[in-house]
Amino acid sequence: MSGQCASPEWQDPPSSNSMGWQNAFNYCETLSFDGHDDWRSPTIGELRSLVRGCPDTETNGPCGLTDDCLSYANCHDYNCDGCPLLEGPSEGCYWPDGMQGTCGYYHSSSLRTGTSLVWSLNFSYADFASHTETGVSTYARCIRYSTQ
Repeated sequence: MSGQCASPEWQDPPSSNSMGWQNAFNYCETLSFDGHDDWRSPTIGELRSLVRGCPDTETNGPCGLTDDCLSYANCHDYNCDGCPLLEGPSEGCYWPDGMQGTCGYYHSSSLRTGTSLVWSLNFSYADFASHTETGVSTYARCIRYSTQ
């Protein structure tokens, strides 16, 4: 649509149960929520855009992990280790004030370069980790883009 920019809309509240990566991916792809059915699993950069109160891992902070740099060796360093446990601005979580959900790990759709590991973000510390697709259960917070 001419003159309009797409803006992200986040599922809020997110999933109430933790799940493996494939189940989280499928959950977002089939989600019908808030009158919409075009939800999907966010990239690690999209999840990172939610970080508040931890300057190193906020978008444009010194942590090099982005949608364009997903390698552990080249993009993840001590700047990606986050901040103190549960000292974020939203009841301890490092996400926007008023956002709901369990403060913990959330899956992304981004794979760690050269591996089958999936990047996730822990909002208890605002730090990044990579997990096997089947080995770790985390929460899902889906995203869609709106032109309104």
